[in-house]
Amino acid sequence: QASFQSEGLAGIEVPTRAPETGAPVAIVDIPDLQIEQVVVEGVGPRQTRRGPGHVPGTAGPGQPGNSAVVARRTAYGGAFRQLGRLERGDRILVTTTQGQSVYEVTDVRSAPVATDSGQAPAPTMTAAPTTTTTGAADPAASGAPAPTTTTTAPRPRATLPDRDLTTADLYGPSPDDRLTLVTAASSRPWSTEVATVVVATMRSQPFAPTPQNGRTAADDGRSADGGAGAPLTLAVFAYLAAVGAAVVLYRRARPRSAYLMTAPPLVAATMLAAEAAARLLPAWV
Repeated sequence: QASFQSEGLAGIEVPTRAPETGAPVAIVDIPDLQIEQVVVEGVGPRQTRRGPGHVPGTAGPGQPGNSAVVARRTAYGGAFRQLGRLERGDRILVTTTQGQSVYEVTDVRSAPVATDSGQAPAPTMTAAPTTTTTGAADPAASGAPAPTTTTTAPRPRATLPDRDLTTADLYGPSPDDRLTLVTAASSRPWSTEVATVVVATMRSQPFAPTPQNGRTAADDGRSADGGAGAPLTLAVFAYLAAVGAAVVLYRRARPRSAYLMTAPPLVAATMLAAEAAARLLPAWV
């Protein structure tokens, strides 16, 4: 499909609707970290348990603007647990049904992140000028015109502000085409204060933009699942019931028979309780 789209062949239609929450939107490939993950739409705990999540309201992967992706550092395999090991110049490949885009890492840092005030600041852009001299080295001897010096600016390098960050710095619009990867800087549960952030500039041509969802204040990768309370309560009651049944069976039946009858329910109840409790953790932990 990506080949058809990039070559302009029939068979692929440009999306006219924003992707549904949880739907796959891209594949991100980071060769230096041996990471290849499917990116889904949304950054809630339910989405990031499946893989990296595309932040609603940011540009689509491979499209013009700032495309932000959040993933977990520890839980559910920790897709971005080694994100801080990336260095400037490393390549990131993003594949969608439109084709493949190449990004180059331009900034890596860990910094505190505060909730933005509702206004997106202008992203920082740095670029060292390049000086080129043309003409003869000794114009008097050669009769050639005097050398001329031309100063040209290379393609700007996207960087993060040299201060504490806000969610607007991470997810706000940008004048360049970039990919912003975000995860927790600490593996501690409930860690939402500091983030590890990688900014990569697109080195290929962007694809045509498609409709995207809007972002709310909760769509920052740091929120827990607000509906996790009831499932967790039921899971805890199921676990306590399994424990109570196991105690009774061990007192009245043979140990081997009691083990065979109680082990499966206890394992299932423990997994359900752990799964429900994980929904209370921030989506990027």
